Amino acid sequence: MSDKFVFVKHSASGLYLFRVPSHLELFAGDNVICDTRRGRVPGMCVCDSFVTEKGEDILRAAGVDRSMLRDVAGFVGGTPPPRVSDATIPENVEMPIDELLW
Repeated sequence: MSDKFVFVKHSASGLYLFRVPSHLELFAGDNVICDTRRGRVPGMCVCDSFVTEKGEDILRAAGVDRSMLRDVAGFVGGTPPPRVSDATIPENVEMPIDELLW
């Protein structure tokens, strides 16, 4: 069984592990809303979401029982932030070699 997780930092508290719904793709720095025992709370992802077959080991290392695990509900504002597309590297660079080295 594979699990999808992310670590989230809430203001004035530590890092918490959350389950991520399969339809969400989260990245470090994303502002999200998380279901907690105190209701829905905003937080910031400190890593990209990840899928693992080692969910039980991660839960044990984080000191979390599966029954305590809560979900990321979505993004702050309801929509994911715009993503910067991958940079395109040109095939030819119009620059003398000595300018590249200095």
